[in-house]
Formats: sequence, structure tokens, C-alpha cells
Amino acid sequence: MPKLSSVIEQVSGAFKMVKGQDVDINSASDFGADIVDADTILVDDGDLGSQASTKKSTMSRLWTYISGKITSVFLVDEDNMTSNSDVKFPTQQSVKAYVDSKPDLTVSGTGTIHANNVPTLNQDTTGNAATATSATSAASATSADTAKGLIGGTDTDVNIISDGHVTVKLDADNDESNQGFKITDNSDAVVFSVDEGGIVDMTSAIISSSGILAIESGILRNSTTASNFTISSSRILYLQTAGVYDVQLGNNTNPSVLSVRGEQEVVSVSGDLSVTGSIKGKQIQMFNQSFHDDIGTTKHFMPWSGTLEQSGNAYQEEVAMTMPYGGRIVSCLVRTQAINGSGSLTIGIESKEPGALVGTSWSVEETEVLSVDSTDANHAFNFVFDDASHFDPGDLVAMSIKSNSDLSNATYWYVTTTVEFDLNDALGTSSAEYDTGQ
Repeated sequence: MPKLSSVIEQVSGAFKMVKGQDVDINSASDFGADIVDADTILVDDGDLGSQASTKKSTMSRLWTYISGKITSVFLVDEDNMTSNSDVKFPTQQSVKAYVDSKPDLTVSGTGTIHANNVPTLNQDTTGNAATATSATSAASATSADTAKGLIGGTDTDVNIISDGHVTVKLDADNDESNQGFKITDNSDAVVFSVDEGGIVDMTSAIISSSGILAIESGILRNSTTASNFTISSSRILYLQTAGVYDVQLGNNTNPSVLSVRGEQEVVSVSGDLSVTGSIKGKQIQMFNQSFHDDIGTTKHFMPWSGTLEQSGNAYQEEVAMTMPYGGRIVSCLVRTQAINGSGSLTIGIESKEPGALVGTSWSVEETEVLSVDSTDANHAFNFVFDDASHFDPGDLVAMSIKSNSDLSNATYWYVTTTVEFDLNDALGTSSAEYDTGQ
């Protein structure tokens, strides 16, 4: 058998051989190891198979060659993806720029909502559906736009469409305070807000687009033109001003036709009050108890009717009145024609409940005393009583007058007594007999 060397020499004229030693390959390589940038490979740089054209190269140069081909053939750098190619892939920068240009909302770990390129919400006054167009890109947003959080285009609309609920949740992890949902005008003034406690604040907002109900500068109105304004509800309506529940109704001519002052517990009507049914409450009524006599220093009971007073007999029919309702004596106004002496004058309220003998002692409910001087003739003495109640329904009531000195001879005493009846404190709505106090 011929030697391998002789065989190679015989075919050397037909084939061009490259010796491994010429490319610095001295022994077998371990192909199971990882290829690294410093590894060497063979490259034919000219006439195929010649020793002069055969060269070596590192793997790093091969990767440079491959990267260049990928970049020129398969890679595209377009921030707007306008080529829409199905055989090329974008750079990381292009993907980020494209995504950043689209509207998005993100929530940070602190619960802050960050918005990017969200179109502004504008009302379409033509009645057509609002649409979102021309969102400003993040690249063109100014620092002022970024500070506001929501960035949108000029004169553009946006639709928020849902086939279910749209929910805005404030302070989801309950670690903040004074969180709110706000709507502002173009000067950043808040016109509508809802805080995390559910309180709605509308400083200046139209509730109805037709202007039927509006809130302007804290004033609730129906419209700028004359039209009806109706609030229908089975619940109580409270309008609060400065910590006091007040309601005021009227028109431009008389803004206080009806007013309610909650703190003072007063309802005021400045116009006519027309009522088709009954009014039940506290009723004020005046009674003439004038008489003519020399009262001296004896207790006299003044007449509720007629002109005769009684000395010491409260049960006489002209000086005792049966009260149909519970109530109180508000005041007793006294004038006299002549006064010759000085002293003190006492007005008293006495009562007798049902079933008690009228000839026995009466209960003194309250007395008031005023000083009188000899020069006080024709002066008015107003005795005002403090108790909340002086009599119950069914009681007899008598009004007494007494002086501690003889103020005059027989003279005219002009007396008007004001009584407050509680029409909600009656004996009943059907016929009945009462033998005890109610």
C-alpha cells in the first residue's frame, strides 16, 4: 500500500491543498466548547482553495458582518411605524417612541395616576357624538402640559364609552387624605369636585345643559329667564347658610316672601298667607280685662268678660275662664286713669284643674311685680311672664291684681291680657267627660 504522503503528491497537480499549519491549526479542536469572540475560523478571500487567498478571522468579525446585514435588510427604525412591513422588525427605541405617543394611564405605587398623551374632553355643542382626535405626542408636550398630567390636542373631543359602569376609585389603599375627583375650567378653577367622603361641591356648574337648574357663585337658580323651578322629592331639602339651616323663597321684587330661620325657629311670611286647611300650632289671642274700681290693698280678680271685677272670689263666672287648650299667659298690659300714691303692683295667674272645688284655694302659677309712683298716672305697665305653661286644657284660669298700698280712689283700669294657646294640646276630638287634670 502506498504511503499517504505519496498519494497527496500524486494529486497535488489536480487539487490545491491548504495545509492546516498555514492557518495556525496544529491539532484537533474541541467542538463541544462554547464559541467565543477570540475563536478563529477560515475565510477564503480570493482564488478558491489557494494558500494565498485563505485567511483566518475571529468570531467577533463574523458577528459584525452578520449584524450589518440584519440592520440593512431586516431592521427598521420608525417611530410612527408608517411602513407597516410584515418582514422587518423595529428597534427598541422605535417601539418605545411609538408606545409613548399613544394615550395611556399608569398608577404609581403611591396611588398617583400618571397620564400621557390623553386627548382633552370637549363638548360637541352640535349634538353629535364627541370624538377623540389629534392627541399631542409626549415628544411635543411642553413642561406646562406635563405638569398638568393630561395632555391633549387643540379643539378636540374624546368619547368615554362603556357597556357597564365607569368607576373612579379614590385612595384605593386608604393611605391618603383629602383625595378628590375634580373638573376645572380653562383657568384651572374647580367647578365640580367629589371628595373621598362623597361630598359633592359645585361652585359654578350647570346641572342641566338647557340651563333649567344651575349653580352660579354658590347660588341655586332655575335660569336667567322667567321659567318654572320645581324640586320634587319625598325627602327633606336642607339649604344651609353659615351653619344655620335657612330657606328663602321669593322673586326679584320680593326675595323674602317666605323665609325659614332654623336657629331662631322662626318662619316668616312677608306677603299674604292663603290656607285652605287648618293651621295648628301656637295661637296668640288678646283679651280685654278692663274695669272700674278702687282696688285699695285687696286682691281683685279681673273680668274676662263684662266690667265687674271680684274681690277675693276667683270662681265668679266673669273672672274665671275655662281653657279649651293648654297654654300660657304671655303678658298683661295695665294703665290707670289716676294715681295718688306710690307702692308696688302685682299681677298674678291662678288656676283650678277639673274635678277640684272652685270655692277652695286656687294654685298661683306665676306673679310679676312693678313699682308705681304717684306721678305715673296714664303710664303703661307691661307685666311679662316667663313660665312655658300656666294651664292645661280644661283648667279654669283667673287673673289677679293687687297693690301693697292704696294707689287711688275709684278709677278706670285699662287692662289687656295676651294668651298663647297651644292648639296641639287639646282635650280631644270627641265628646268626653274629664274629672281630673289633663
